[in-house]
Amino acid sequence: MMRRWVLLVLLGAQSDAYQLAARPLPLVHKPLAVRPKAAQLPLMCDAAVVPPADEPASQGFRSRVKKLFSFDKDKLKRSGVDAVFTYGVVSNINVGFTVALAWSTFSKTSGMSPLAPGQWKPFLATYLAIYATLGTLLRPVRLAIAVGATPIYSNFVLRVRDLLPFRSSRPALNRSLALFVVSGVLNVCGTSGIILFGAWIAGVISGVPAFPPGWQSPF
Repeated sequence: MMRRWVLLVLLGAQSDAYQLAARPLPLVHKPLAVRPKAAQLPLMCDAAVVPPADEPASQGFRSRVKKLFSFDKDKLKRSGVDAVFTYGVVSNINVGFTVALAWSTFSKTSGMSPLAPGQWKPFLATYLAIYATLGTLLRPVRLAIAVGATPIYSNFVLRVRDLLPFRSSRPALNRSLALFVVSGVLNVCGTSGIILFGAWIAGVISGVPAFPPGWQSPF
């Protein structure tokens, strides 16, 4: 009887040990590291952090030259109406000097006056070539001169305005008339005088008379 109890106890112990060995071990879940969200990650390649690529030297030089010889119309408009009229006067005076230079160049190279028969068209070609190169390069210079000379032009207009008859009754009309009178005198008389003086100087330098023998004015 005693043996049976011992045998049953041993069998029970073995069955329990077998069941314990057969049971799956519990899985231990380790806490995973929480990944930061995309918004929390540092932006290593942000456009504000990464400096822009250096501009090529050739493009930088071109941009500086283009800016130097550009014509800023807005700047001229911001300076007022007198600045626009002043620029017109400066441009016409520049035309007078350009014509005088073209006259001298043509007379020296061809040995003839532009007023000689059949020489006007070749002279115009010479003038256009000089104006397209030198005239374009001097455009920012003309703008700077016009802005700087605007106070002088305005004072001249004020003096002419005080001499016109509508200074008390119609001041706005008087101001407009003064602008046109000053601009007309400076543009027409000033430009014509520069051209005539330049043609005379060109004749003296080249030895070719500005007015060839037998030349008649078309006017």
